[in-house]
Amino acid sequence: MKKIFLALFTSMVVMPFFANNIYAESDIEGHYFEEEMRLLIEMNILKGYGDGTYKPDEPITRAQFTALVVRLLELPETDEFPSFTDIKKDDWFRVEVATAEKYGLVKGYENGQFHPDYKISRQQMAVIMDRVIQYKEASPGNIELTFADEKEIADWAKSAVQTVVNFGLMNGKLINDELFFAPNDPATRGEVAAVLTRFLRAIGEVDDSPKRVVNVTQYPYDFQTVLSMQADNNPKVDGTGLFTATEELVAYYLNPENFSEDDPEFFQFLKLSYTDGFDGDMINADILPQSEGNPLKGTAEYFLEAAERFQVNPIYLIVHALHETGKGTSDLAKGVPVNDEGEIVEEEEATHIVYNMYGYGAVDSDPLQGGAKYAFEQKWFSPREAIIGGAEIIANSYITKYGQDTLYKMRWNPENPTVHQYATHVEWATSQARELYELFSTYDLVDKAILYFDVPKYINQPASSPLPAPEDRYAVFEVPDGLIGETKVNLKFRTYPWGTVMETLKKGTTVSILGENGGWYKVSVDGKVGWVSGDREYFNIKNALQIQLDSGYLNVRKDPTTNATIVGRLKNNDIVYGVIDENGKFVMDGTKKWYKIHYKINEKWDYAWIYGEFVK
Repeated sequence: MKKIFLALFTSMVVMPFFANNIYAESDIEGHYFEEEMRLLIEMNILKGYGDGTYKPDEPITRAQFTALVVRLLELPETDEFPSFTDIKKDDWFRVEVATAEKYGLVKGYENGQFHPDYKISRQQMAVIMDRVIQYKEASPGNIELTFADEKEIADWAKSAVQTVVNFGLMNGKLINDELFFAPNDPATRGEVAAVLTRFLRAIGEVDDSPKRVVNVTQYPYDFQTVLSMQADNNPKVDGTGLFTATEELVAYYLNPENFSEDDPEFFQFLKLSYTDGFDGDMINADILPQSEGNPLKGTAEYFLEAAERFQVNPIYLIVHALHETGKGTSDLAKGVPVNDEGEIVEEEEATHIVYNMYGYGAVDSDPLQGGAKYAFEQKWFSPREAIIGGAEIIANSYITKYGQDTLYKMRWNPENPTVHQYATHVEWATSQARELYELFSTYDLVDKAILYFDVPKYINQPASSPLPAPEDRYAVFEVPDGLIGETKVNLKFRTYPWGTVMETLKKGTTVSILGENGGWYKVSVDGKVGWVSGDREYFNIKNALQIQLDSGYLNVRKDPTTNATIVGRLKNNDIVYGVIDENGKFVMDGTKKWYKIHYKINEKWDYAWIYGEFVK
């Protein structure tokens, strides 16, 4: 048999049929044995049905299994007729059965018949695979398993079952924490694919260098339409959720064409369904944090348990946790003391310590309290409970229930843009993709797995969308004309928020405010444009007026009279911007009792009036 190389990229375009926001997929998409079946399909060993399906859960017949084995071994066909009395000349499987019989791989029943249409049982499959192992003169393995139903295994099959188990071809079925071989259960097409694939890998007939299968899924949305929707959905430049991104920055991360198959960021399209073959000791030693006291140290068994239980890629779960917890250093990872209401308290007052490894509930406004409250409600009172419980939510909330089984789909949801998206940070998917790529590459984690990628494509999708310069990544929110600021300390004047310092503005410097984003102001001073922090300790808006009320609300009116139309309301301690004249004085009406202010009416800046008695 020639060695099979799979280091090539296989690309397939999936054209979805939309109905109630659900598109048709292959019947092996997301199946437990998807990887194994796709491998045999690519090798032209496993054939589909006329309707394009592969029926992974359908029992396989003796004739079908025999044909697969003959194709697997690439046995030369024989002209001889099989000895079985129930095989006819025009049977599609005649040559395969004859070939398998010639090489001693199959035998019939005592009555001389083959019974080609009988469903092959798991123990019958084991017997044939035992003969395949002997034919290939393969060395035996050393895996030992004990099955709860050993007495049900037929005497004629016991030796073969032990051989295929030792060889790692069949592992049994876990039912209520007991391992069963289920010898009389019919073997399904998916199970057969797994057994044959394991055999190929065991004898080295598959080159397991990194290999990829890339699907391209076409969505019925125009790229520009989706871009506008996402840009209006409060996307963030930064992971802390402070600064809103420009449409140009959103376009860069939204456009799949910007990421080639050679880029680490391409792993945002990696399908996150379950893949086995990962060693817990290696994960603990080489991937998870090693420092004493780190809550993620030595937790590989929890991630592997969660991955298998909920059918999620274990390395993705680990990367997700490392990303959200700062590699196990966050307070939510180390444990947060809470009371019986889930509110954060001092440790001596706590009734519970809660853990949160995936950032659930950690909203931008108060991530610690939000994440702790969520963990309390989920009863995550140990790192194990947080790892496994969070994995279940990831699977049910995104990967399994909603089909958002790639990082890209979680972030941008191309099937239903802006709905059910995991994060606001525009780099969320690519940043995690880089970590995934690093782990897969550094630790050779793909030596037993084909990597499946699903790349979205929109209508009128550009060939590329350029990454804007850093100063062009921050949206500039409109402020009213004539807004004046003043530095209260020597203040750094930067190219963009936290960007390069152009100069330091002296205390008392007056600037014209051009826009705002995340508590920073874009300003103009001496013909230069840049950004300054809007922290009240450092910067003052000279137009600012603070409302002081003992109770109730202050009406905002269109004109300076109590009979004028009310266009809004203000509450105690609200800040509004007064209109300033050329002398730097607040503009008031003729009675000097009403302040003219800048106020948004119907989402546009306009002029309005407030009564001065309630203004500080």
